[in-house]
Amino acid sequence: MRSRNGLVVLTMSSLALYSLAFADALRPLPDLTVSEWADKHRILGRNSPEPGPWRTDRVPYIREIQDSLSPNSPVEMVILAKAAQGAGTEAILNAVGCQMAMSGGDILLVQPTTTTAKNFSRKRLAPMIEASPELRDRVAAPRSRASSNTLLFKEYAGGTLRLTGANSGSGLRSDPLPFLYMDEVDGYPIDIDDEGRPSELAIQRTANFRNRKIFMVSTPTLLDYSEIWNTFLSGDQRYYHVPCPLCGRTQELVWSHKDGRPGGIVWPKGKPEEARYQCEHCGDTFEEWRKTELLLKGAWVPAAPGNGGGKIRSYQISCFYYPYGWPGSSWPNLAAQWIRDHRDPIKLKTIVNLKWGRPWSDPSEAKTDANSLFNRRESYTPEIPAGAAVLTAGVDVQGNRLEAELVAWGPNEESWSIEYVVFPGDTSKLIDAGRSPWEALDAWLRGEWLSEYGVSLGIRACGIDSGFSTQTVTHFCGERATRRIFATKGKDGNRPVYSQKAQRQRGKFPPPHIIGVDTAKEHIYAGLRLVQPGPRFCHFPLVPAYELNYFEMLTCEIRIPDYTRPTPRFEWRKKRPGDRNEALDARVNAYWALMYLQATSGLRLAAEVSKLQQQADRRAADHKRASVTGLQQKPASGLKELLRSIDPVDS
Repeated sequence: MRSRNGLVVLTMSSLALYSLAFADALRPLPDLTVSEWADKHRILGRNSPEPGPWRTDRVPYIREIQDSLSPNSPVEMVILAKAAQGAGTEAILNAVGCQMAMSGGDILLVQPTTTTAKNFSRKRLAPMIEASPELRDRVAAPRSRASSNTLLFKEYAGGTLRLTGANSGSGLRSDPLPFLYMDEVDGYPIDIDDEGRPSELAIQRTANFRNRKIFMVSTPTLLDYSEIWNTFLSGDQRYYHVPCPLCGRTQELVWSHKDGRPGGIVWPKGKPEEARYQCEHCGDTFEEWRKTELLLKGAWVPAAPGNGGGKIRSYQISCFYYPYGWPGSSWPNLAAQWIRDHRDPIKLKTIVNLKWGRPWSDPSEAKTDANSLFNRRESYTPEIPAGAAVLTAGVDVQGNRLEAELVAWGPNEESWSIEYVVFPGDTSKLIDAGRSPWEALDAWLRGEWLSEYGVSLGIRACGIDSGFSTQTVTHFCGERATRRIFATKGKDGNRPVYSQKAQRQRGKFPPPHIIGVDTAKEHIYAGLRLVQPGPRFCHFPLVPAYELNYFEMLTCEIRIPDYTRPTPRFEWRKKRPGDRNEALDARVNAYWALMYLQATSGLRLAAEVSKLQQQADRRAADHKRASVTGLQQKPASGLKELLRSIDPVDS
């Protein structure tokens, strides 16, 4: 459609679209479910592992899930918590295709990021439209940036399809619409523009539509964090039950039963290639090839009937159900992977998430909660306990304050938190007539603290986060580089905490040092999980500065697996929107300062403690010798007076 001299002129493609839309409005909707439409019209392209006509019978557990999204279904919301590569995204594509072909209306499809949305459009959506004549004739042909068919926008007869990333607030807040499809929701940011979860913003757009359809799909991640799992629990919690080919009784396919009952994937010791499934009822086993007929006879059974009031259906599926012949999910391969990887917590987490389609719960994670750490605080006397020999500091910068922590370190990175200090004031001004927080910080960094070994210790090195005000921090640290006070900048990914790779200097002062924050947090949280003093254990003082709020900031983040990319990776995210993490950032910088000292000056913590101990021993010996010498050199008359004062009669 173009505008010419104030008149609206329809192009041929636009006219065709409007004609189709008008014709659709006059004819009754065909009474097809999503599965029936897909079986009749969906064609899988050459990039598919199984190109050709779509067959729901190939993945029969998807049938009810898809059909709950059909135009005539009373269900409003469908949740699918699944193992990886189990046709969940194909179900989204089938539902979108059916909607575009049959009933029209505006659709929003959300991927974790704008980049993944573009990739999805290019590699999954466009090939589906091109390969399926039913859709190809209804969608405007792509021509230009201003076209009605772009990567993130498709106009079709009767409606529009928009794609966006969960990291795009504007994409989530645009026009109201009735149809919402969200893929890999556990890969979404926990908060967008301080307005809450992206999924909640998107769902709000459907609130006024009686015929709305919402479909959430994802592989679960961590138990307490997983949005798909928590949403799954709000529904009726359906599991796919199949009959045993030997006794005929139905059951959910599981890896094993926690209570020790029979049932699950079993194999002779050392022979995973002979893996079979053991029926929980008759105790006999059957081969994987029999799964094909069992899946066709299966049915979804709700574990919490009534949840969701009939409007919300939630489903969970593991790769144990995936079609026979899919190598990545074959029972022998799963058995071999278990034997190889189950002792490694990181690899076991991947098995639970990607293969079982379940959230991961690490028993050790419970020890990092704020209350546990708060309740184990200790009294230090004096300021630096014996066993600690090196002081480092870390500083987090906010607009109206600086928050700093002083940490003492002993052998094997055992640590003692000494002070947590907040310096209020405008951090944009280095000098402010004695009111600048930077002046107060500078004085604090020059301080000394008494050790139990009888000596005063100063701060060996300090890292100051420059992420908030890079120029101010760089200036402050540049003037104090000889005191080992450095600007830092965190970067995620698989990188060392401290890197000796020099950054290019462009101004008067050196650029910030790079901190491998993911690795630093791994080390810090590993220490927080320990319950017995020793290597890496973290001690905290019983003083007012270390109140519960400090520990909430220290433990506010969690390590989340991200399965939205070809290679799984892990990211650190806040547990809840709006959580403060200043204490964690300060601790990361203090730990970086220790890594800097070890890398650049050959610092050895055990040797430093030994040195202090030797100094204390020498002072004690000198003091003892001085006391004895003073007694021996005392004049005789003085001795007599002393004895008389003790026992006048004997004297």
